[in-house]
Amino acid sequence: MTIENFPSQTIIPSHKKKHDTKIIFIHHLGGEPVHLKHHVEFLNQNGFDVYTYPAFLHGKEDWDAFFPLIKKSKKGILEIWTEELEQQLNQLNGKKIIFSFSFPSVSALLAISKRTDIKALICDGGPFLDLWSSCWRFFTYHQQIKSVLFKLYLTGRMYFAFQALSIRRKIKKQLMHIPKNFPILSLQSEQDQLVPASSINKFFKQMKQVHLTTVPLKDSAHLEGLKKERDFYMKSVLTFLQKVTK
Repeated sequence: MTIENFPSQTIIPSHKKKHDTKIIFIHHLGGEPVHLKHHVEFLNQNGFDVYTYPAFLHGKEDWDAFFPLIKKSKKGILEIWTEELEQQLNQLNGKKIIFSFSFPSVSALLAISKRTDIKALICDGGPFLDLWSSCWRFFTYHQQIKSVLFKLYLTGRMYFAFQALSIRRKIKKQLMHIPKNFPILSLQSEQDQLVPASSINKFFKQMKQVHLTTVPLKDSAHLEGLKKERDFYMKSVLTFLQKVTK
């Protein structure tokens, strides 16, 4: 499968199918399904059918394009992502596992809190809720903006676009509905300047009812685990999947 013919929204079947459970991906902010090509390939090779789709703000690395879209929307980004994910899940029969990346992992958890057809969650580089510092780090390390005043301006705009002030109350109420002992695999890159492991663990401290497996990726930056520590990453994911698909 080449970059050119990688599908944006479809089921990508495994030619060595071993499992009835499908894996649905939700990519990071500004990402695209094609960015998950190598994740799709290794899961296909290990017998899983995979589903990808372009989430809201996919491909939006240009913030001149990002902010007008948010301004027109009456809903926050998180709610849009959650509704999109539920719509995609409704199209798939049977049991599913969600594989999420970075902040959209919060949306995955919100969707799980309302459903009974999700067997497990794998999250890489998320979830997290300390949005002000996360936005600041994003413009510092990812966008590499030098001007402090411009960075403050962009951080404030992104913070309010996420409707951060109302998110905490909503999430705290909904997370209570996630089933007891629900299995979650948290892949945490220890060289991550955008989302430190401490931010992820701070989020999971609210969720004492889940069965959390944490995997530290010692040599990886944000969302680079499969690239930097391929064998260990794949082994950790497959070991978890074997347990939850028995």
